[in-house]
Amino acid sequence: GRAFGDDRGGVGGAAGAPGQTTAAGVATAAVAAGSVVWATGSLLARHPAHPAVVAAALIAAALAAALALGQRAYEGRLQSARDVAYADSRFLNTPAGYALHYKRVDANGGRDVALCVHGFGANTYSWEVGGALELLAGLPSVGSALAYDCPGFGLTERPSTLPGYSLGAYADAGEALLDAEAGEDADASGPRRLILIGHSVGGIVATMLAGRLGPERVRAVVLVAPAILAGRSSRARGREGLLAYCRRRAEEDTTLLAGAFFTAAAAALAATRAAFLLGLRAALRASLLAFALPLRLVLRRLCESKSFWAKGLQSAWYSPIAPTLVDGYARPARVRGWDAGMVMVIAARLLVDTLPSPLDASVDSAGARDGGEGQAGASAEFARNKGDANDLAALGVPVLIVHGAQDRLVPASNSARLVNAAVEGAADERTTNVVELVQFDACGHCPQEERALEFAGVVESFLERCPP
Repeated sequence: GRAFGDDRGGVGGAAGAPGQTTAAGVATAAVAAGSVVWATGSLLARHPAHPAVVAAALIAAALAAALALGQRAYEGRLQSARDVAYADSRFLNTPAGYALHYKRVDANGGRDVALCVHGFGANTYSWEVGGALELLAGLPSVGSALAYDCPGFGLTERPSTLPGYSLGAYADAGEALLDAEAGEDADASGPRRLILIGHSVGGIVATMLAGRLGPERVRAVVLVAPAILAGRSSRARGREGLLAYCRRRAEEDTTLLAGAFFTAAAAALAATRAAFLLGLRAALRASLLAFALPLRLVLRRLCESKSFWAKGLQSAWYSPIAPTLVDGYARPARVRGWDAGMVMVIAARLLVDTLPSPLDASVDSAGARDGGEGQAGASAEFARNKGDANDLAALGVPVLIVHGAQDRLVPASNSARLVNAAVEGAADERTTNVVELVQFDACGHCPQEERALEFAGVVESFLERCPP
């Protein structure tokens, strides 16, 4: 297997690998495990050591052998994504080289296409629990509704590279699906208008897609309990960072001494920032590599327990959950490589989505380069993966936020702050972008599951007020 040596690496026993196990395979693993113990014993026999050291070495070797054997046996119980797929499952071969799992529901309504993006730990089932996908497809202006499994979740094939699990890659998957399923109509009347709907972390992906596709294609954005942190206002974001200040002064000061001072200060700040990020990324990679297998074992143990799923899902709901909810959410854990994929998701959040690249140390804390130019490489990936309140004001399309008042995972108060920040941002940019908030009482983190009919009704009412 590969390690986290660079952002192209994977996790040992990478997801998506064939890895089929038979009785012969288990026997082979048993022989290999026995060989490890025998080799350890032989080595200690040739090089005598303290009895305690000998015992510890043999115990460690036996544990390692048992772990390898258990790993092989566990993987033998898993299946391919297509074997676990539903009758209405569809798969799309993406430009990134993996198979994207998605669902599509068509109705005899309008031309708009609704694209639904699930949150962390969920899958397409999140849009099917209460019939939300069908309800959305049946809205008067909507003709089709799509939902897909983001890489690392559901039945989508696990990519082999770390950036393939980033939020930017989730948006790439959505774009690929839209290109394949929501292109021009047969009568050449042009691309179909889009309603982008994102739940929780999927809200970040929806805003990213809206920013990429623009108002020409996107009619509206619907954010459901969005995990978009209501951060600083656009005025605060516009304040100059220390690095940018030193660079500007270095260019503007005509005196030789002042120019040299600010030039040296800017270089020192950039070098310090790059060294810090390089060290932090190296430490995170080393930690993830060291704990990758133990983390996979913990994930397996947890996800084999229905009570784990029941408790987690109940924390996202206000009303008591139905047993079928557990089955729908736990189904992807039957797919070969799901656990390795989850480790990759965690790694991508830390190394791709959160930290900018130390190789581009000229980017300051505000994300600006000399002369205000764009970012490149991994830093560009970092920049386009960031979703915050100010993005809502800049999207140029109407935005509806739906939130459960009793949400224990993402407080409804955060969405209220998002709206306030978006209104302030719109005023700063002198735009009239509409951002609305609707709260459901007696509802948790998943309004599209818990109150699907009301959710669809709110979306329909909102779309009636949006330009066609």
